[in-house]
Amino acid sequence: MDSVAVIDAAKKILEWFPTNGHSPQPEASEPEPTKAENTPLGFELKGIAYHPYLESRGITKETAETFGVGFFPGKGSMADRVVIPIHNESGELLAYAGRAIDNTDPKYRFPAGLPASPMYFLT
Repeated sequence: MDSVAVIDAAKKILEWFPTNGHSPQPEASEPEPTKAENTPLGFELKGIAYHPYLESRGITKETAETFGVGFFPGKGSMADRVVIPIHNESGELLAYAGRAIDNTDPKYRFPAGLPASPMYFLT
């Protein structure tokens, strides 16, 4: 088995197993812009911290820090949730997804207007 970066492994998996019934597309010399293209965020959430909930799910502090996952105590739609950063193929931060750690509804919160994509990256 080859040793590759997570993002390279994800790209290879997408080539092998296309999602949503789409067949793999040949590499284009320039990416075609789409109206549903996600634009990078102009900010990062501050104060994201490791939380006992993550430990209860088998996520170590080291893993959480590597992927930028943690509890966000701040304000806004992701307040008091475990947040997971979502990156595009270039590694740019697009959004955060959140999960309630109590009985708050909705249990999972995804950013409004974030179009579905065959692949988002956690690194």
